[in-house]
Amino acid sequence: MATRNPFEFGRELALDELVDRERELRALTAVLTGAGKCFLIGPRRYGKTSLLAGAATLAARQKTLVLRYDGEVFPTLDLLAARLVRDYAASLAGPAERVAKAVRTFFKAVKPSITFKPLDGSWSISLGVQPPPAAALPVLLEVLDGCEKAARDRARPTALILDEFPRIIERGGQDAEGQLRAAVQTHRHLAYIFAGSDTRLLAAMTGDAARPFYRLGDRLFLGPIPREAFRAFLGRGFKGVLPVTDEGIEAILDHAEDVPYNVQLLAHACWESGQASRAGTRLTPEFVAGVEASAARRNDPLYTQLWTSLTAPQQKTMLALIHEGKGLASGAVSRAYGVPVPTIQKALKALEARGIVREEGEKGEVRLRLEDPLFGAWIRLTIPWPV
Repeated sequence: MATRNPFEFGRELALDELVDRERELRALTAVLTGAGKCFLIGPRRYGKTSLLAGAATLAARQKTLVLRYDGEVFPTLDLLAARLVRDYAASLAGPAERVAKAVRTFFKAVKPSITFKPLDGSWSISLGVQPPPAAALPVLLEVLDGCEKAARDRARPTALILDEFPRIIERGGQDAEGQLRAAVQTHRHLAYIFAGSDTRLLAAMTGDAARPFYRLGDRLFLGPIPREAFRAFLGRGFKGVLPVTDEGIEAILDHAEDVPYNVQLLAHACWESGQASRAGTRLTPEFVAGVEASAARRNDPLYTQLWTSLTAPQQKTMLALIHEGKGLASGAVSRAYGVPVPTIQKALKALEARGIVREEGEKGEVRLRLEDPLFGAWIRLTIPWPV
């Protein structure tokens, strides 16, 4: 019977699959069970969604009702509001008539029409208030107030997780931050975790004294998993499949730039290659580099399409980022790559807006990193430089 690959990526990880993150789990669980408020800020691919799922699981074990939503999933806020009401109804126990009465009581401001479907035990919800999508924020605010009333009257800890929270702000229109702050700050029984991967925006939203969400709650910045924890995890995962070297483990972390998703992806590919390798093969830096190159080539159609969608200045800026790493605003880099400094700066903003690169701050320094290091590996393999 084949051994299952222990390195998982591309899906939400279960609580027992998380590497490290004990401190973050404790902090988030305390927020959910204690009617607190917290902003979880972390780049994509850092395991934010899996961490939120793990905290929700732990809070549920303590009898907390946790309602979790991804702001990117709902094209309009009224759809999010209706889902909130439906999920709250599903959390209630008792006869259908009693549940329907409770929902109409707590959410009477949005005039819910509620129907129980006995065949599958689910609820159908429609809201009597139907504003245009651009004006749906007040409906969501009324539903949040209803959740607060329900949490207070039922005396059951209740928590709301809003992932990719900036998308909700965007869809809320002008002064959405102020209106949401005004509503949320009055809630004492409903816990909130606002999460997002737009680290620059969320840091500004919560750290600027002139903005409404300043000091509304705690801030938790999600960084890389410590290498010591990842080394032990990787060593255990390869046991019995591929002999490892310390240098090989470090190579995985280096190539993946310590980003949890990328580490899992590259380790997964190495594990598969290790199973197919001949006897005597070891996890060495050379082996890791070869696996990364193969993985990059397999994504050639995707990366070719992405590369050709970039403008010529953006392509040259990407080459500069990959081959130089830093100092992109210097005259030397500008001359070497034939792109004026202002054009490089404009290209970097465009690449960041497209989610291809991101800024990362640590220990007083800000550096640019690729969201997908495999794209960088593909560029090194495919695009000749220097010409």
